[in-house]
Amino acid sequence: MDIAIKVLESSKLYQKVHDQWQNNPIFKNNIDRVLGSNSKMLMVIYALGSIESSYRSRFQLALAILLKRDFSDWIGNIEAYDPIISDTDAKVIQDTTQHKVMEALGCNVLSVNEECKRQIEKPTLFYMPYGLNEHKGDLLETNWCPSRLNQMILLTVGFKHLMGIWRDLDDNPTETTFFRRRPHHTKEYYLIRERVDYIEAIQKHTVEFAMTKKYQDYENPLNHFSCHFFNLDQQLDMASLMPGTLSLSLSLSLSLMYTHAHILVVLLY
Repeated sequence: MDIAIKVLESSKLYQKVHDQWQNNPIFKNNIDRVLGSNSKMLMVIYALGSIESSYRSRFQLALAILLKRDFSDWIGNIEAYDPIISDTDAKVIQDTTQHKVMEALGCNVLSVNEECKRQIEKPTLFYMPYGLNEHKGDLLETNWCPSRLNQMILLTVGFKHLMGIWRDLDDNPTETTFFRRRPHHTKEYYLIRERVDYIEAIQKHTVEFAMTKKYQDYENPLNHFSCHFFNLDQQLDMASLMPGTLSLSLSLSLSLMYTHAHILVVLLY
């Protein structure tokens, strides 16, 4: 881990991220808005992978460690969970090692699988390096109201990048994509697409800060990552954002029109 931290710290990528987080006034204004009256926010890491067997996971954890160190004025404790930390006998030694390493680096390893469905009540930075689209959708759905989403920051693969891929997939379902392990236009495909609807629905209310499009120094372990803030009016009808749904006010209006029409028909007869 020490090598990964030193390599990332000296990279152009981290220098760019540090400068963005430290000096970009729009970024800093969004941090202040999310924090509100709180002095710090929790960082929660989902889907990190194995830092023992994957160099990508080590660099992705290194990013969290460096951000915690350099922005300790507003990043508080770190909690982490990944399903690779299981209770099977074959992984006991590996998992114990990973626990010790991560706790030594200041990460509290969670024992309960939250399935990326933590409902937040205070400012929280979610970091999801390997999170699948359905996991991001689950996290958004669990917090699908302005008061919660406005307290959330999501550091993961950029929504703009993801939705570009999904639009291509929707338009060309038979073409090979990096979702090739997912069957197209099957029940599983539509279940995943339903989760992606939450990402698509929230985009208009998302401020996305791209970290990098492509990083050449080592096989892009942080490729296409972005930091996402959500800024929603507290009175926004969240149901109206989802595709194929009517807003609450429109639904009530249509219901009232139907009621009046029904009364008129009864009176005429």
